[in-house]
Amino acid sequence: MTQPSGIGSEVAKFAIGDATNATVTMLTTLANDIYIIKSIVVCNIDTADVKIAFQVNDGSSDKKILMDQVISPKSTFVWNDTLFINGAGNIKIIESNNASVHWMINYIHQDWS
Repeated sequence: MTQPSGIGSEVAKFAIGDATNATVTMLTTLANDIYIIKSIVVCNIDTADVKIAFQVNDGSSDKKILMDQVISPKSTFVWNDTLFINGAGNIKIIESNNASVHWMINYIHQDWS
């Protein structure tokens, strides 16, 4: 299906991935665009507790928005707080227990370039 693009477009999107004892970029944002993050879902597919964090980069430095969230084995954590990002930057997930997680981020991308 063709998606609108360019000035004034607004498209619902998602990204998926995994992280194992690493910092992984979930979404890279563009200058002159607005991103409305609707939810982030993280599933612990391991047999041990996992500890995660989220951080947002504002173009110059990383800022933590969630610290030390523990997810039990074979469980799911859902972040349902809406976030707005205007301009270049990124959102990262940090997994620090050497376990495996899958993640999904749902967002609306508004292109005003």
